[in-house]
Amino acid sequence: MPVIDVADLLTDPDLGDTFTVIRRLQAVGANGVVTNQVATYPGVVGVVGPTGDSSLQRLTDAQLMGKSVQVVTAFRLRGPAAEGALSWAPDLIVWPEGTTDTYVVADLQDYSRYGRGFVVATCATTTYVPEPPSEDPLGAPD
Repeated sequence: MPVIDVADLLTDPDLGDTFTVIRRLQAVGANGVVTNQVATYPGVVGVVGPTGDSSLQRLTDAQLMGKSVQVVTAFRLRGPAAEGALSWAPDLIVWPEGTTDTYVVADLQDYSRYGRGFVVATCATTTYVPEPPSEDPLGAPD
């Protein structure tokens, strides 16, 4: 086991971010219809950064750009799981807070050996047309 504990670093407000986690519990009713119960956890602390390929895909009828981020947090993120008639869809991450950019947990690793309860998740965008930046970098008028 490593002797370094990175918990203080990863929860430091100067280094970390806050994001929202959306947890989705799914149940199949007697009629075969899936119902979702959603729990929202705002203000989760962790380190979020870009990862993977964010290349532009130019198709004949669209231009798409998927993005992915890596999230390191002590919040116990979930991938897909099932127990009896209940199942959980992978958690959704909304980051940066205040936007609609939503990522789904696509890969989840337990890193608790580096700090109690830490996980590392690679999350892929749920839409291929992300929200534009909040400020126009060219300074064009609205």
